[in-house]
Amino acid sequence: MSYLKLIRILVSVLGLSLIASLTCFGQSTDDVEAPKPLLTIAIVRDGPSYILDAMIESVKQETTALLRTKHTVVYREDASFNANWSPAGARSALKSALDDSAIDMVLLQGYFSLDEAANGGLTLNKPCIGAYVQDPRIVAPFIKNGRSTINNLSVTVSDISLEKDLKEFYDLVKFKKVLYAVTDAYLQDLKEDGAIQTLLNKMDADLGIEHGFIPLTTTAQDSLQKTPNTAEAIFFFPPLEFPDQGQLDDYITGVNARAIPTYAMTGEAGVAQGFLFGMMPDLRVQLARRAALNIKDILDGKAATQIDALFRVERKLYVNVVTASEIGFDLPTDMLFDAMLIGGEAPDVTAAPLALVNAVKLATDANYRLRATRQDTEAVYESQRQAFSGMLPQVSALYQYTRNNDAKARASLGSIPRQSNSIGVGVTQMIYDDNTVTGYLIAEQDYEAAAFQEQSLESDTVQLSAVAYLRYLAAKSILAIAKENLDVTRTNLGLARVRLDVGTAGPEQVYRFEAQEASDRAGVSLAESQVSTSLTALNRVLGQEDLEQTWNAEEIGLSSDAFDVTSRRVIELLTSEARAQRFRLFSLQHAMAHAPELEVADRTLAAQELNYGLAGRSFVVPSVGASFNYLNTFQSDTFESAAAAGAGGNTPEDEWTFTLQASLPIFEGGNRVFNLLKQRALVRSQELNRSLTRQIVEQRVLDSLYALSASYSDIRFSRIAADRAQKNLDIVTEKYRVGRVSIVDLLDAQNEAFVQKQNEVLATYGFLEDLVDYMRAINWYEFLATPSEQDAWLHSVKRFVDPPKAK
Repeated sequence: MSYLKLIRILVSVLGLSLIASLTCFGQSTDDVEAPKPLLTIAIVRDGPSYILDAMIESVKQETTALLRTKHTVVYREDASFNANWSPAGARSALKSALDDSAIDMVLLQGYFSLDEAANGGLTLNKPCIGAYVQDPRIVAPFIKNGRSTINNLSVTVSDISLEKDLKEFYDLVKFKKVLYAVTDAYLQDLKEDGAIQTLLNKMDADLGIEHGFIPLTTTAQDSLQKTPNTAEAIFFFPPLEFPDQGQLDDYITGVNARAIPTYAMTGEAGVAQGFLFGMMPDLRVQLARRAALNIKDILDGKAATQIDALFRVERKLYVNVVTASEIGFDLPTDMLFDAMLIGGEAPDVTAAPLALVNAVKLATDANYRLRATRQDTEAVYESQRQAFSGMLPQVSALYQYTRNNDAKARASLGSIPRQSNSIGVGVTQMIYDDNTVTGYLIAEQDYEAAAFQEQSLESDTVQLSAVAYLRYLAAKSILAIAKENLDVTRTNLGLARVRLDVGTAGPEQVYRFEAQEASDRAGVSLAESQVSTSLTALNRVLGQEDLEQTWNAEEIGLSSDAFDVTSRRVIELLTSEARAQRFRLFSLQHAMAHAPELEVADRTLAAQELNYGLAGRSFVVPSVGASFNYLNTFQSDTFESAAAAGAGGNTPEDEWTFTLQASLPIFEGGNRVFNLLKQRALVRSQELNRSLTRQIVEQRVLDSLYALSASYSDIRFSRIAADRAQKNLDIVTEKYRVGRVSIVDLLDAQNEAFVQKQNEVLATYGFLEDLVDYMRAINWYEFLATPSEQDAWLHSVKRFVDPPKAK
């Protein structure tokens, strides 16, 4: 090798070394991440099942998240790891996973797989993590003192037992025979298991009942066919062979259609799906996290026999109120108070659909106060007609019998009858009487005033019914938020229990959330009472005989057609302060032109002016009238008539009179003067009352506009606040879950989100109430107007707010 070639090689080597050195120098050692060890977990399952799929997926997510900084986790679900619902297949599946040298751990999903791992038939040469087991006495008898007694086999078990659940179910339903609905693949093993049969027989003896079984096969239809129609009660275990949620839904629907009380071993989750009762809270996420923690403990060097298997569960009764209503199960009051109610409000078959317009029309037809006022108006109308009757001829008929003493009749020589019988008729006619004529004119004004007063009350009734309807909806929304907040508290309580279970939190956090849960339940009860109170108020305004009548009220929002013109189309016009000022003037003018209160004041003033005029004319205007009376004495008995009876005596006598009379009081002790002064004062009083009424109408318009301006802004800000509070709660909840914030931070965030959601609802319905108040102020209700009337009103607004420019 030449000297020159050697030099070139050395230079090249040095250059590469220098580049490598510079590269290493420029890159921080923190950025060089060492490869994480691979962790391969085999998933051995009893068979295809969407329920097992969900459980496995949840464990995967929790395990991957927990170990992401230390291991690369790979999951294997080979076909050979699937038992296909066969006990023999479970042995083969587990053996395949145990014999595979690439497998580090085995995750067991299902009773067959766990039983094969526990029965000692196979050597567990690697850690096996079993699924959650509710009653270890039935499925996991190898758990003693809260820990596994088998090396390399760990499970999570709860302190909930079948015996306690069945006793609770019996106390609720009082059945004589219970049917256990069990996955068909497990049923034969269950019947042949002596320990399980001993437990079931013991429970039968303790409760004085019998038991049977329902095989849950691969379809809801087949499972329903094997479910007796006469079943008294069904205790339901998860249907692992169902291929999807739809089959479970169909089965639940079919069982509920037969009005059979059901109890879900899965507790809250099953009750949420449609079963009637359950006792265990929904801890699926927490249990998946517990399985992930067991895997981590094993990786950290703990033996399976050193891992705590017991997962303490707080038993609570969960009730699906919708299912209870569907099957006709009467829920006792104490149960409604103590139990966790799921399913929202039970559907009320007596609840009639109700929309805002229907509510308003119902109120204007049936409201008691309005109906009474209409009768008052009718009475005033009859008073008007009664006043008019005084100007018509007054006709009266007369019958007269006269009996005088004999001495007087004899002494009169026939001029005074001893007795007589007469009939006659009298007619009077007012030619002109100022009191009568003016009284009729006043009655006309009174009737018109009463009619306008009725219109005013009808407008008030529309306002009251619309506001009562909105407040009922608002109360229901507040109740929904309170229930949602209670659910959040329960979720956070579950997080606190998980943290307590894994040792990252103390019991004080659990107690704090339990206290919060109790407080939130009280809040739900208060919200429910407010719904009932608002319903009672609504029914009263609607004039319902039954104040507890329930309604399926249609929801209303800002985009509702009932408020489209006033809440959107008008607001779009108010793009400047000048336009807003012109709209204010338009509203005032519209109110003054259409306010029935002003019409009432005008008619009352006119009536008082008529009284004042009458008092002034009483000095000079006489009362003029005419009368005619006719009397026929068709029988008269005198002493002379008796003597002349044989000569044709006792002839009838006719008498008649016609009178024309005019009268004018001359002196009444000053009465007419005093009356004139009084009527003048009353006129001035009514003039002032009319001015006051005008001010009240004006104030009502301005107040409603000011309230609208504030509540419209409140909607926007409350929405922003609610959105930000919810986002903050989501972040703080996640941080609390991993232990990065305190319980105080979480409670503050939850309370703020709850308050802001309430504020958003109250702001929305408050704005709609203000809109109704504005409509009442101008006496024009958008939701009662026809589309053409709405367009005409909006056109008037546009012309006033944006008048055409002069050419």
